[in-house]
Amino acid sequence: DVVILIDNNKVYAKNIGGFSLIPVDKKNVYGIVDKKTYKPVVMDKNNPDYKYGPEYANRKEVSVKIPNKDKITVNGQAIDNKTRKYPFIKYKDITYVPMTTSDMSFMGAKIDWNYKTRKLSVTTIDKYGAYIPDLAQKTNPLIGTATIPEYDITVQALKVDNTKEQYPLLNFRDVTYFPLTWRFCTEQFGWNYNWSENIGLVITSH
Repeated sequence: DVVILIDNNKVYAKNIGGFSLIPVDKKNVYGIVDKKTYKPVVMDKNNPDYKYGPEYANRKEVSVKIPNKDKITVNGQAIDNKTRKYPFIKYKDITYVPMTTSDMSFMGAKIDWNYKTRKLSVTTIDKYGAYIPDLAQKTNPLIGTATIPEYDITVQALKVDNTKEQYPLLNFRDVTYFPLTWRFCTEQFGWNYNWSENIGLVITSH
């Protein structure tokens, strides 16, 4: 077993033969690199299994809000945001939607993630799944931390340059989130959304 230090938290990694430890910053934080591919590996302190990802030291973190008390309705389904494992979040006062497989299916979209090439693609489809609430074990806090993903992302076959986006796609709890802006929601997905003080946020994708 090997002990990895991330933010001064000990992470115990098992069965990582073929990997090398390298310092990734000056704060005694270490990352792992695959000896064969030289791809960096990021350790998740909540999951002792390794996963490929951008080097830990280069990830840009941002603070997000989790609107537990906001009214949210998607395709007529009321969303209990305070108990969702992957809640709707807010960044720069813009609501962000979790792109989980079940949520996108419910909204008529398909997610494809290629682990080898680290590419994510999102396309709309003429098929809608049932709403599947993925509940958390406890109530969500009001504040969280997301990262700005560096992997390749295409939406409706158009590549997104996340470094130039005013409202970039985010990664929260290992799930990609897209901003509920006119460009993404209406122009690319063809969905409708509106907000009022009495009704809250309403999203209709069909």
